[in-house]
Amino acid sequence: MSSRTISSKKNGGWIAWTIILLLLLCAIVIASIYVVRYSIANGVSTAKESFSSSFDAAKNETYSQYHDMAFQYSEAEHHVSNDVTITIRAVKEKSALEVLRISDVVYIIDDGEETKSGTTSWLKVSGTGVFTVNLSAAEYVVDNERHYVLVRVPRPELDSSNISIDNFEVLYFSENTWSSSNSVKSGEDLARNQLSEAKQNIQEDFEANEQYSKLAEASATSMLAALIRGINPDVEDLEVEVEFY
Repeated sequence: MSSRTISSKKNGGWIAWTIILLLLLCAIVIASIYVVRYSIANGVSTAKESFSSSFDAAKNETYSQYHDMAFQYSEAEHHVSNDVTITIRAVKEKSALEVLRISDVVYIIDDGEETKSGTTSWLKVSGTGVFTVNLSAAEYVVDNERHYVLVRVPRPELDSSNISIDNFEVLYFSENTWSSSNSVKSGEDLARNQLSEAKQNIQEDFEANEQYSKLAEASATSMLAALIRGINPDVEDLEVEVEFY
Protein backbone atom coordinates (compact mmCIF):
# COMPACT_ATOMS: atom_id res chain seq x y z
CA MET A 1 0.00 0.00 0.00
CA SER A 2 1.37 3.40 -0.92
CA SER A 3 2.07 6.16 1.63
CA ARG A 4 -0.54 8.39 -0.06
CA THR A 5 -3.27 5.86 0.59
CA ILE A 6 -2.35 5.53 4.27
CA SER A 7 -2.26 9.32 4.65
CA SER A 8 -5.63 9.60 2.97
CA LYS A 9 -7.17 7.06 5.39
CA LYS A 10 -5.71 8.88 8.37
CA ASN A 11 -7.16 12.17 7.19
CA GLY A 12 -10.59 10.60 6.63
CA GLY A 13 -10.63 9.07 10.13
CA TRP A 14 -9.67 12.33 11.77
CA ILE A 15 -12.44 14.17 9.93
CA ALA A 16 -14.99 11.56 11.00
CA TRP A 17 -13.99 11.79 14.64
CA THR A 18 -14.04 15.54 14.42
CA ILE A 19 -17.61 15.48 13.08
CA ILE A 20 -18.67 13.01 15.77
CA LEU A 21 -17.13 15.18 18.47
CA LEU A 22 -18.83 18.27 17.07
CA LEU A 23 -22.19 16.52 16.99
CA LEU A 24 -21.67 15.30 20.55
CA LEU A 25 -20.70 18.81 21.62
CA CYS A 26 -23.83 20.24 19.97
CA ALA A 27 -25.94 17.62 21.71
CA ILE A 28 -24.36 18.52 25.04
CA VAL A 29 -24.92 22.21 24.40
CA ILE A 30 -28.57 21.65 23.42
CA ALA A 31 -29.12 19.43 26.44
CA SER A 32 -27.50 22.01 28.70
CA ILE A 33 -29.69 24.79 27.26
CA TYR A 34 -32.81 22.68 27.83
CA VAL A 35 -31.79 21.85 31.35
CA VAL A 36 -31.06 25.50 32.11
CA ARG A 37 -34.35 26.71 30.61
CA TYR A 38 -36.28 24.02 32.46
CA SER A 39 -34.55 24.91 35.68
CA ILE A 40 -35.27 28.62 35.18
CA ALA A 41 -38.90 27.99 34.28
CA ASN A 42 -39.36 25.63 37.19
CA GLY A 43 -37.57 28.08 39.50
CA VAL A 44 -39.75 30.97 38.38
CA SER A 45 -42.90 28.92 38.93
CA THR A 46 -41.69 27.84 42.33
CA ALA A 47 -40.74 31.39 43.18
CA LYS A 48 -44.17 32.64 42.08
CA GLU A 49 -45.92 30.04 44.20
CA SER A 50 -43.65 30.85 47.13
CA PHE A 51 -44.26 34.59 46.72
CA SER A 52 -48.01 34.11 46.43
CA SER A 53 -48.04 31.94 49.52
CA SER A 54 -45.89 34.41 51.45
CA PHE A 55 -48.05 37.33 50.30
CA ASP A 56 -51.27 35.64 51.42
CA ALA A 57 -49.71 34.74 54.75
CA ALA A 58 -48.46 38.30 55.25
CA LYS A 59 -51.84 39.72 54.24
CA ASN A 60 -53.70 37.46 56.64
CA GLU A 61 -51.28 38.23 59.44
CA THR A 62 -51.55 41.98 58.82
CA TYR A 63 -55.35 41.81 58.73
CA SER A 64 -55.33 39.82 61.94
CA GLN A 65 -53.04 42.36 63.61
CA TYR A 66 -55.20 45.30 62.51
CA HIS A 67 -58.36 43.47 63.52
CA ASP A 68 -56.92 42.82 66.98
CA MET A 69 -55.79 46.44 67.27
CA ALA A 70 -59.21 47.71 66.21
CA PHE A 71 -60.92 45.40 68.69
CA GLN A 72 -58.64 46.49 71.50
CA TYR A 73 -59.21 50.15 70.62
CA SER A 74 -62.95 49.61 70.51
CA GLU A 75 -62.86 47.87 73.85
CA ALA A 76 -60.80 50.69 75.32
CA GLU A 77 -63.22 53.29 74.01
CA HIS A 78 -66.15 51.26 75.28
CA HIS A 79 -64.69 51.00 78.75
CA VAL A 80 -63.83 54.69 78.79
CA SER A 81 -67.41 55.61 77.87
CA ASN A 82 -68.77 53.36 80.59
CA ASP A 83 -66.32 54.41 83.29
CA VAL A 84 -68.29 57.48 84.39
CA THR A 85 -69.11 58.82 87.80
CA ILE A 86 -72.53 60.40 88.18
CA THR A 87 -72.57 63.27 90.63
CA ILE A 88 -75.60 64.56 92.56
CA ARG A 89 -73.75 66.73 95.06
CA ALA A 90 -75.20 69.96 93.65
CA VAL A 91 -78.71 68.56 94.12
CA LYS A 92 -78.01 67.46 97.68
CA GLU A 93 -76.79 70.93 98.52
CA LYS A 94 -80.26 72.35 97.86
CA SER A 95 -82.63 72.22 100.82
CA ALA A 96 -85.74 73.13 98.83
CA LEU A 97 -86.62 73.26 95.17
CA GLU A 98 -89.31 75.59 93.86
CA VAL A 99 -91.24 73.65 91.25
CA LEU A 100 -94.43 75.63 90.58
CA ARG A 101 -95.54 79.23 91.08
CA ILE A 102 -99.25 80.03 90.86
CA SER A 103 -101.41 83.08 91.48
CA ASP A 104 -104.95 83.81 92.63
CA VAL A 105 -107.30 86.69 93.26
CA VAL A 106 -109.82 86.86 96.11
CA TYR A 107 -112.30 89.45 97.31
CA ILE A 108 -112.66 90.36 100.99
CA ILE A 109 -115.78 92.26 101.97
CA ASP A 110 -116.47 93.60 105.46
CA ASP A 111 -119.61 95.67 105.95
CA GLY A 112 -120.03 98.21 108.72
CA GLU A 113 -122.35 95.94 110.70
CA GLU A 114 -119.58 93.35 110.92
CA THR A 115 -116.81 95.61 112.24
CA LYS A 116 -116.43 97.10 115.68
CA SER A 117 -115.77 100.54 114.27
CA GLY A 118 -118.63 100.33 111.81
CA THR A 119 -116.19 100.72 108.91
CA THR A 120 -117.00 99.16 105.55
CA SER A 121 -114.09 97.88 103.46
CA TRP A 122 -114.08 95.93 100.20
CA LEU A 123 -110.75 94.64 98.96
CA LYS A 124 -109.50 92.91 95.83
CA VAL A 125 -106.37 90.93 96.80
CA SER A 126 -103.94 89.14 94.47
CA GLY A 127 -101.49 86.61 95.85
CA THR A 128 -98.90 84.06 94.78
CA GLY A 129 -98.20 80.57 96.01
CA VAL A 130 -95.11 78.44 95.46
CA PHE A 131 -94.98 74.64 95.56
CA THR A 132 -91.65 73.38 96.87
CA VAL A 133 -89.98 69.99 97.23
CA ASN A 134 -88.02 69.24 100.38
CA LEU A 135 -84.73 67.93 98.97
CA SER A 136 -83.18 67.50 102.41
CA ALA A 137 -85.45 64.48 102.84
CA ALA A 138 -84.70 63.07 99.38
CA GLU A 139 -83.23 59.61 98.75
CA TYR A 140 -80.92 58.83 95.83
CA VAL A 141 -79.97 55.60 94.09
CA VAL A 142 -77.08 56.03 91.62
CA ASP A 143 -76.04 53.31 89.16
CA ASN A 144 -72.88 54.45 87.36
CA GLU A 145 -72.65 51.33 85.22
CA ARG A 146 -76.19 51.62 83.81
CA HIS A 147 -76.19 55.44 83.77
CA TYR A 148 -79.28 55.54 85.98
CA VAL A 149 -80.42 57.70 88.89
CA LEU A 150 -83.50 57.19 91.02
CA VAL A 151 -84.68 60.12 93.14
CA ARG A 152 -87.29 59.62 95.86
CA VAL A 153 -88.61 62.89 97.24
CA PRO A 154 -91.59 64.09 99.30
CA ARG A 155 -94.52 65.36 97.30
CA PRO A 156 -94.49 69.08 96.49
CA GLU A 157 -96.00 71.15 99.28
CA LEU A 158 -97.65 74.52 99.56
CA ASP A 159 -97.76 76.02 103.04
CA SER A 160 -98.57 79.46 104.32
CA SER A 161 -94.90 80.49 104.32
CA ASN A 162 -94.89 80.04 100.52
CA ILE A 163 -97.90 82.32 99.96
CA SER A 164 -97.46 86.03 99.59
CA ILE A 165 -99.80 88.95 99.03
CA ASP A 166 -98.64 90.75 95.92
CA ASN A 167 -101.13 93.56 95.69
CA PHE A 168 -104.52 94.73 96.90
CA GLU A 169 -107.02 97.21 95.62
CA VAL A 170 -109.62 99.05 97.74
CA LEU A 171 -112.89 98.73 95.90
CA TYR A 172 -114.97 100.51 98.51
CA PHE A 173 -114.22 102.09 101.86
CA SER A 174 -116.48 103.88 104.32
CA GLU A 175 -115.90 104.59 107.99
CA ASN A 176 -118.32 105.55 110.72
CA THR A 177 -116.94 108.79 112.09
CA TRP A 178 -119.55 108.82 114.86
CA SER A 179 -118.39 105.52 116.33
CA SER A 180 -116.31 105.77 119.49
CA SER A 181 -114.46 102.66 118.38
CA ASN A 182 -113.27 104.30 115.22
CA SER A 183 -109.57 105.11 115.36
CA VAL A 184 -106.33 104.78 113.45
CA LYS A 185 -105.58 101.58 115.31
CA SER A 186 -108.99 100.08 114.49
CA GLY A 187 -108.42 100.89 110.81
CA GLU A 188 -104.98 99.20 110.87
CA ASP A 189 -106.42 96.16 112.64
CA LEU A 190 -109.19 95.89 110.04
CA ALA A 191 -106.72 96.08 107.15
CA ARG A 192 -104.42 93.50 108.78
CA ASN A 193 -107.31 91.11 109.40
CA GLN A 194 -108.60 91.45 105.85
CA LEU A 195 -105.18 90.71 104.33
CA SER A 196 -104.73 87.72 106.64
CA GLU A 197 -108.14 86.44 105.59
CA ALA A 198 -107.21 86.97 101.93
CA LYS A 199 -104.03 84.92 102.37
CA GLN A 200 -105.98 82.10 103.99
CA ASN A 201 -108.58 82.11 101.21
CA ILE A 202 -105.84 82.03 98.55
CA GLN A 203 -104.22 79.02 100.20
CA GLU A 204 -107.57 77.22 100.39
CA ASP A 205 -108.18 77.91 96.70
CA PHE A 206 -104.79 76.44 95.82
CA GLU A 207 -105.26 73.35 97.95
CA ALA A 208 -108.76 72.72 96.64
CA ASN A 209 -107.51 72.56 93.05
CA GLU A 210 -106.03 69.08 92.53
CA GLN A 211 -104.70 70.13 89.14
CA TYR A 212 -102.14 72.31 90.86
CA SER A 213 -100.73 69.30 92.75
CA LYS A 214 -100.44 67.30 89.54
CA LEU A 215 -98.73 70.19 87.77
CA ALA A 216 -96.36 70.57 90.71
CA GLU A 217 -95.37 66.88 90.55
CA ALA A 218 -94.87 67.00 86.79
CA SER A 219 -92.77 70.13 87.13
CA ALA A 220 -90.70 68.60 89.95
CA THR A 221 -90.01 65.51 87.85
CA SER A 222 -88.91 67.57 84.87
CA MET A 223 -86.78 69.98 86.91
CA LEU A 224 -84.99 67.28 88.90
CA ALA A 225 -84.21 65.28 85.75
CA ALA A 226 -82.94 68.41 83.98
CA LEU A 227 -80.89 69.42 87.01
CA ILE A 228 -79.17 66.04 87.35
CA ARG A 229 -78.51 65.78 83.60
CA GLY A 230 -77.21 69.35 83.62
CA ILE A 231 -74.54 68.61 86.22
CA ASN A 232 -73.56 65.42 84.36
CA PRO A 233 -73.15 66.66 80.77
CA ASP A 234 -70.71 63.85 79.87
CA VAL A 235 -73.35 61.17 80.43
CA GLU A 236 -75.49 61.64 77.33
CA ASP A 237 -77.78 58.66 77.89
CA LEU A 238 -78.36 59.36 81.57
CA GLU A 239 -81.77 58.11 82.74
CA VAL A 240 -83.36 59.88 85.70
CA GLU A 241 -86.47 58.56 87.43
CA VAL A 242 -88.36 60.49 90.11
CA GLU A 243 -90.68 58.96 92.70
CA PHE A 244 -92.81 60.73 95.30
CA TYR A 245 -93.71 59.51 98.76
